[in-house]
Amino acid sequence: MIDKDQHIQSAVLRDFVFGRVQLQPDVFRHPQDCGQCSNIWWRLKQEAKFGKGNDCKGNGEINERLGVYRTVCCGTEIVINPGTTFPDCPKHPKRITIWKLHVEERTDSLAINEAEDDLVIVRHIENRRLYNLATGLRLERWEEKHLHECNLCQAVLRVFLSQPLGSSASSEAA
Repeated sequence: MIDKDQHIQSAVLRDFVFGRVQLQPDVFRHPQDCGQCSNIWWRLKQEAKFGKGNDCKGNGEINERLGVYRTVCCGTEIVINPGTTFPDCPKHPKRITIWKLHVEERTDSLAINEAEDDLVIVRHIENRRLYNLATGLRLERWEEKHLHECNLCQAVLRVFLSQPLGSSASSEAA
């Protein structure tokens, strides 16, 4: 039996909505009594109905595609690499979190140039360099050119630019 303070994992709700698992009767009744699980169940049901289920994942699930993901609850954005477990929402820890793909980037860092059958390496700007740009430092010429062409690096920069300026330890000591 499920405790009323416990929630059903989003991965289990997703599997139920997409018909991959059956729920026990007491677990099946839980979303009817729990607003949070009911809301997530309804959103997953809508995604299943309209064929959008592949773009959303819950905390604890393994990511399959590199991209910028946004939480459904509050819009927090993060970059998640393939093979990484989706975390709890940083603003709502220990609650069910649904992450929706916001910006997708090719997951392969190597691409074949079909015209020449040469191997082309896709090089992204390091996160620390994008953070430095957000705080006012300049990029190298190749980084500026890459930033204009790469959706992933643009999305990471937008995340850094949208972060509120926090107080540093040195300003707190003053």
